[in-house]
Amino acid sequence: MKILVPLDGSGLSEVVLPWAKLLGSKVELMKSYMPLDNIKLSPELPITIAEMVNDMDVHKNVEKYLIRQAEKLDGPEVTVYCAIGQPADSILLRSDEFDLVVMASHGHSGITRWLLGSVTTKVVRAGTTPVLVVSARPDPRPRPAKLDTIFVPLDGSSTSEKSLAMATQLAQRFDAELILYEGVVYRDRTPEEDDWQAISAQEYLQARAKEMGDLKVKVVVHESRKGPEICDQAEKYGADLIVMGSHGRSGVSR
Repeated sequence: MKILVPLDGSGLSEVVLPWAKLLGSKVELMKSYMPLDNIKLSPELPITIAEMVNDMDVHKNVEKYLIRQAEKLDGPEVTVYCAIGQPADSILLRSDEFDLVVMASHGHSGITRWLLGSVTTKVVRAGTTPVLVVSARPDPRPRPAKLDTIFVPLDGSSTSEKSLAMATQLAQRFDAELILYEGVVYRDRTPEEDDWQAISAQEYLQARAKEMGDLKVKVVVHESRKGPEICDQAEKYGADLIVMGSHGRSGVSR
């Protein structure tokens, strides 16, 4: 699998490296930068950028940084790429040449109340290449990069099912168990309507499971009044990875 790994010089962005090593046969590490005449000197600039400006050789410093990170990836074939431009735009332009983009949920700007950082959000929403987002949030019990259990939320729509191809490919490669999941949310309906919705979800997931041949597949329908509860349920079943479409039944809007 050919993987693109965007980095931004921060430790947060580098949490993806073990996953790149696990998944990629060919890995390209990339970092984008703005030309010197577009950089506004400020004491608030990240130290890595300040050092680049002082050296007056931005490209060379970016390349050195990427080479240092590449040395951590023994195993896959690794190349480095320095891009000029805004990070999200540079990633989107480059990503069409790859099977998968692996990037951190947050980078230089740090972790705020948002689920994803602005660059990651734009790449997930606007790109056509699958994106693996690795959480950059501090974890008192860091998990190793492994794929024993893959959690696949579906909602019956063709857009949500676009995740099945990648999930199946990974399950075959790592002999992982697939958990096909649908959250049934009850909202002021009769008990009969609630039962019908749960039964329909079960039948739908079982039909998808039969299409996967000899793969190890478990079907889970979770009934709740709070919402799909995807993250909580993935944690409950010990999932190493959640594979899902960027949009579901509601479709692609703004």
